[in-house]
Amino acid sequence: MNISSPPPLISIILVTWNSAATLTRCLGCLAAQTLKDFEVVLVDNGSKDNSTLGLEEKYPKLHLRVECLESDRGFAAANNIGARMARCHWLALLNADAFPEPDWLEKLLVAAENNPEFSWV
Repeated sequence: MNISSPPPLISIILVTWNSAATLTRCLGCLAAQTLKDFEVVLVDNGSKDNSTLGLEEKYPKLHLRVECLESDRGFAAANNIGARMARCHWLALLNADAFPEPDWLEKLLVAAENNPEFSWV
């Protein structure tokens, strides 16, 4: 993603650790989302299975940013790293073994907009 482009509405923080068995299916589900104004911030938590190699080429339509950590920093720390990298208005956290329906982000956004009392703004 070009840094000078407008920030996406949603940043999906996706922490992985040796997730080769599920990661491509998860990313395929994200590529099929009906709402397109999002980026995926993938934080690899020191995997040894090469599951993040070539992902940008395999999913060119996803605004995918990959950060590979040298060692497992823990789930919470990896999510915090991803959140600091995010450029969005909303954060959505997702696990690599989750396979969201195509309207997942759209429904999350509608719920957020319909319930402004829970917004940070």
